[in-house]
Amino acid sequence: MKQLSRHVRAMLATWAALGVMTAVAAPVEDRASAAMQAGALFEAWRALNLQGTTLVEDKGVYFAQVTLQRQGRLPQELRRQALIELNRLWASHLSADCTTLTDDMHKKAVALGHWQLDVKGNVLYAAEKGDDFVMAFAAKADAVDAKREEACRAMKNPAAFKAIAKDLLTHPERYRTWLRANGARELALLADLKSYEGSLDNVTTPVNPMPSLVKILVKQHEVRAELAEIDPMNGCVTPELVLVLLDQSDKPDLVKLLIDNEIDTFDVQPSGAVSHYGILNQVNRVNGFARFDTRLNAGEPVMMPRIKQLFAAGKDIELATYLLERAVEESPRNPVVWEHLTAAYDFAGKTEQARIARRAWFMTETRDVGTVVREILSLDSRSGAKALTAFINKYIQ
Repeated sequence: MKQLSRHVRAMLATWAALGVMTAVAAPVEDRASAAMQAGALFEAWRALNLQGTTLVEDKGVYFAQVTLQRQGRLPQELRRQALIELNRLWASHLSADCTTLTDDMHKKAVALGHWQLDVKGNVLYAAEKGDDFVMAFAAKADAVDAKREEACRAMKNPAAFKAIAKDLLTHPERYRTWLRANGARELALLADLKSYEGSLDNVTTPVNPMPSLVKILVKQHEVRAELAEIDPMNGCVTPELVLVLLDQSDKPDLVKLLIDNEIDTFDVQPSGAVSHYGILNQVNRVNGFARFDTRLNAGEPVMMPRIKQLFAAGKDIELATYLLERAVEESPRNPVVWEHLTAAYDFAGKTEQARIARRAWFMTETRDVGTVVREILSLDSRSGAKALTAFINKYIQ
């Protein structure tokens, strides 16, 4: 054991959780055998001299390596992102040999993260190397092959996809859970915030609350969520590293979760009533995580016909944006205003403003949540949103 790296020794402590070769209460001789196997795996991986992000097979063992640029991120953030990338490697590999799988379905399966990181194996190495962070993972070939066969059986049957669609149509209340399971957790949180009828306490929010958003720990009799870091620029492309975000039964207090994680929330109110800020400023201050007072106007703004004409003509979007920002002050609870403002910001390349407007659109919309989510995701340029939108449009009509 002494000649093994500290990373391997640390890895041994996590084996029980991974359920690979030994258990917590395993006899001493079993633990010693596991240590020898770990050493052999580590030496085999090191001998392969892998570079970058790759996955190879050698002597009955699959070795996966992920290399990330540090870019000032904390070790725990890098580790979470490495697990995300590792999951994508497995998803791609597990479906690669499904010869009867169409290219379209294969791409969709990989993009949606159909397979989760439940291949039994070991993290052999996870550490900083120069300007990079490297994580290496090993799994026995027979376990990987068995998982591939299971995945292929599921993916060769299109009825499995249609069954999901049918289930969502029959039980629309499960739509939010489906969103969480495919990475769109921001919309899921907004949906919970929208339906929450209690009062909201306001706290200081960071400029971008997304890193805090995914650090929410959910307790359902015990903590059973793993933390995942969502890159604000790549928000909805994440695997199931967070098992549950907000469970609808026996869930922790929503407001406490928001406050503990420094996610600001706000009841947007008429200017001068309680707040001295204009409507748009109130929404921007909390990055769109806001509810709207029922006293606020929901009717069509006076300038809305003119705004729609500008959109239809596809020109003078700057004027349309200006008019929309004024329309928000006139009719804050009108979802059509926020929808158009989202599109205007997107067109102008104002990513952050578009994201905030999109949240406000969701919070003011009164239509079926599935319809709204489809439309919101269709305006999102991120690949995860595109994949989810393509799936929904194909199977949920």
